Amino acid sequence: MTKADERTTLFVNASQVVTCAGPGRARTGREMSALEVLSDVTVAVRGEKIVAVGSQKNLEKKYPNSGCIDCSHRVLMPGLVDSHTHAIFARPRYEEQELRAAGIDYKEIAR
Repeated sequence: MTKADERTTLFVNASQVVTCAGPGRARTGREMSALEVLSDVTVAVRGEKIVAVGSQKNLEKKYPNSGCIDCSHRVLMPGLVDSHTHAIFARPRYEEQELRAAGIDYKEIAR
């Protein structure tokens, strides 16, 4: 095993891959709903880090001894979730999360 494929896992055959590609800073407002969704790509992960995204053929060559997880009929996306809420909010929790995702601050939500 080479250092390049040490602990590398390839996630293959996902119907869609949602990425975090973006402006390199926290998104606000309309940017919150702008997602990059890819298809026909493989994602290589080493440890807790995505190390490459590309064709399955190319990544299998680059990481020949890697493990492989079949994601057929699934959507692959980063597991980043801001799930905190505040008890004072009197409406359903999902409404608060939707408003925050749209870039609305807590002062405006409280009105």
